[in-house]
Amino acid sequence: GEPEDGRGLRQVNVRFCKSIIHSRAALAYGEAQAWLEDGSVQGELPDAVRMLNKVAKVLRQRRTDRGALSLASQEVRFKLDNDSHDPTDVEMYQQKDANQLVEEFMLLAN
Repeated sequence: GEPEDGRGLRQVNVRFCKSIIHSRAALAYGEAQAWLEDGSVQGELPDAVRMLNKVAKVLRQRRTDRGALSLASQEVRFKLDNDSHDPTDVEMYQQKDANQLVEEFMLLAN
């Protein structure tokens, strides 16, 4: 496995096999982000999301340290009128920790 890098993480085992995933929850990004921002919410799932976020930040820093490119571009979102669906406003989309958490583990899975 990887040697310890001072951030408390190292790979100890790799195994490829057929498996079944039992989902415990279907979270929207906003729900996960709320748990990340409010540490007072306790429970198995909020605690797991916070732990995964810590791991994702270490993984992101490792990739950056190794020269990974950041290809993120600014996204815009349009607010639409409820009736006509015409655009009424435009805003910049802010990528938050919950988005980066999912992104980091998707990169790891690939």
